[in-house]
Amino acid sequence: MMNVLGGKLAGGRPKHMITIGQLAAYAGVTIKAVRHYHQRGLLEEPPRDSSGYRRYSAEHAIDLVKIKTLAEAGVPLARIRELLAAEPDRFAEAIAEIDHNLRERVEELLRTRERIAELDVVSSVNAFLRVL
Repeated sequence: MMNVLGGKLAGGRPKHMITIGQLAAYAGVTIKAVRHYHQRGLLEEPPRDSSGYRRYSAEHAIDLVKIKTLAEAGVPLARIRELLAAEPDRFAEAIAEIDHNLRERVEELLRTRERIAELDVVSSVNAFLRVL
């Protein structure tokens, strides 16, 4: 993982700014996904520098990792926008709720795998009985 550090220079400009490609690689998403999150209002779009490139800060990287993680957990993008704007205690409550829902999904998937295994056994027994 690349090192994305914040910090300020004397003029108030952030240092250690990164490009969209570096930001995407750091978070494990595509550049297209970063642009999509800009369009949906989930990720602030920074202004362009003198060379015409957008430069992203550590704050952008943190927000993008949050967006990706929540999206992977099945949280709709509209809800992610709400959570990113939420107070820390509300965000923590929502994370606990999301985690609870994920645990329930995992348990249901494990039960489904057990039923699938039982179907395989039944199928094997039926095939054996047909041979007899």
